[in-house]
Amino acid sequence: MDLLIRTSIRNGYTPITTPGRSETRLIEFGIVTLDEGEEYSIAGCAQERVAVILGGRCDILGNRFGWKRAGERHGVFQGKATAFYLPPGYECRIIARTRLSIALAGVEADISAEPVFIEPDNVTVSNLGRGFFAWQVHNIFDDSHLAGRMRVGEQFTPAGHSSSYPPHSHTEGTPPGDVEELCFFNSLPHQGFGYMRVYTGDHAIDETYCVRENDAVIIPRGFHTITAVPGYQLYCLFVHAGSCRHLKVDQDPKHSWIV
Repeated sequence: MDLLIRTSIRNGYTPITTPGRSETRLIEFGIVTLDEGEEYSIAGCAQERVAVILGGRCDILGNRFGWKRAGERHGVFQGKATAFYLPPGYECRIIARTRLSIALAGVEADISAEPVFIEPDNVTVSNLGRGFFAWQVHNIFDDSHLAGRMRVGEQFTPAGHSSSYPPHSHTEGTPPGDVEELCFFNSLPHQGFGYMRVYTGDHAIDETYCVRENDAVIIPRGFHTITAVPGYQLYCLFVHAGSCRHLKVDQDPKHSWIV
């Protein structure tokens, strides 16, 4: 089972995964990269979408909604994110005001909702773990927002630390195909790397990958954990898709003694 996706990011829209590719069932995900003055259009469709500004500033213009000069950070390690949510059927144009990078995630959903703009002050921060498994989560779009099937956030693993540790799962005990997660990575400095393990309690899935900048890993189910090697911080943008938006966290009982 190959859960790792390696992609070279190019200008415009770079697709990373879609339902039916590799082990992906639910999530569509890609990166929009624009130079100053360039535009990209998000078409209306059956998906709800969350767009996270990784770096740069832009105008977001829709029918009866819009946000100007959105984005406050130059890169993912420089503060909390700016993001926006588009319900199914909504479309918009993105106009880059600086060099711009946006992560765009989509999941089919049946919901009636309104577009939402998420400023950095709306992002809540959780400090988790301790010692060499201390890590931080930025909750960007969680179950406090009205949506159908999506949750999105950012996870920061300090150099030499492990995160999502002890290994935990959001899918143990749920019906197969009910929950899916995608992790998209960056590093500081950019040539860094780390490791991600994904496995189930019965080891039907048991995969470990070296992850680098712009890599993505699909978690169809099971436990997972991330380790950043010394000297390099790891960033992970995570997308959860499932019928229940309340985030379930089950630690692997074999390793929960560590806490």
